[in-house]
Amino acid sequence: MRFPGASWARAFLVGVVGVLAGCAPQAPPGRVLVVGIDGADPGLVERWTEAGELPNLAALAQTGGRGLLQSHHPLLSPRVWTSMATGKIPLRHGIHRWVRVGRDHAFHLYRSVDRRGHALWNIASEAGLSVAVVNWLITHPPEKLRGVMISDFAIPGERQARQDLGRSMVGGHGPVRPPAGTAVTVYPAEWAVRFKRLAAQALVPEGVTDTSSFFGPGLVKDEVEKSFRADVLAARAAFEIERELRPDLMMVYWHGVDRISHFLWSAMEPPEAYPEALQLTPDQRERHAAALLSHYRAVDLLLGRLLEGYGPRDLVLVVSDHGFEALTQSRFGITGGHETALAENGIVYARGPGIEPGSLIEDMSVNDVTPTVLAWLGLPLGADMDGRPAGFVELEAIETIATYDTTEIEHVGEGGDTVEAQILDQLRTLGYVD
Repeated sequence: MRFPGASWARAFLVGVVGVLAGCAPQAPPGRVLVVGIDGADPGLVERWTEAGELPNLAALAQTGGRGLLQSHHPLLSPRVWTSMATGKIPLRHGIHRWVRVGRDHAFHLYRSVDRRGHALWNIASEAGLSVAVVNWLITHPPEKLRGVMISDFAIPGERQARQDLGRSMVGGHGPVRPPAGTAVTVYPAEWAVRFKRLAAQALVPEGVTDTSSFFGPGLVKDEVEKSFRADVLAARAAFEIERELRPDLMMVYWHGVDRISHFLWSAMEPPEAYPEALQLTPDQRERHAAALLSHYRAVDLLLGRLLEGYGPRDLVLVVSDHGFEALTQSRFGITGGHETALAENGIVYARGPGIEPGSLIEDMSVNDVTPTVLAWLGLPLGADMDGRPAGFVELEAIETIATYDTTEIEHVGEGGDTVEAQILDQLRTLGYVD
């Protein structure tokens, strides 16, 4: 089967000419959904899909392809997810870890304004496509798009959680300054209001089990509950955007699997892999394993609900940034991590025109996600991108331009700009900001 990207590239150029002449632009070949599941481990996903525990991922593998997604070290989420969103290695996009040293010699959390160059959502938006970005890492402050951006600080409590993580990263080397700017975390203003309402409802979709129900009071329950609520809220926001806007490109990120795996991973390893102080009792081992499976099931169910809006003409990509391995020297009860080659690979599941059912996706890296989507949409690749389209994209020739980084990316909430003021005024009027 021919992949539609190459032919649509010519149609896109015709559409641009049509816009200049006052006509409507050419529609893309289908819509695109990119779902990021932080820390989804290839071994666990394979085991549980084959056991029938993750039916929606299993269906994607049957109707499309699956494989390993090669990541790069150090396996730190901000750098890897930004590589997925830009097609560039960290030396080019500028996001290296969770914190950076500023000109004031203090530590600061990385933010979207620290990213050098355009992300996939900027490119698609500037091409005239409608875009929705939900909770993707390093998207605060939000960027102005032809659509909706719910930044990674929109989830209640996430700003403070990121501050705490930043402090743990730098140890006693100094404080981590709070992010500058305002509390604006969503663009545009009407979706800020709607997201606020969703967050206040705390509803759990039917059939989804609260992972924290496996634990009594304590640190583990608190961390698991926060992660579960965050994933559910991001999913519900995506459902609402999908129902109302049906964007040409939707990008959704869930962090819960990663965060709870850090605490529950020892249940996935032989007890003797850990020193006695970190070994679980048989009861703890059973509950931790059941809880981790429950969260994977929850994410699979949320994915299935999101997939209901996408048909055979659309491209669906489900990706993760790395797997997990045992950590035997750890603090705060953390027993799982991702530091060596054992955890280097994430997952990629793909479905769409040109992807053979049941196929194996080989030699795809985190740098290839954005080039793959661009090729499928018929848009040129930037010559300054480090990735390439995945092997299932059949192109006679890869069209390129020097770079997409020639226009300004506008952020909301920076420096008291007028758009920020308008958003805050609207939120105050509706009673959501004091």
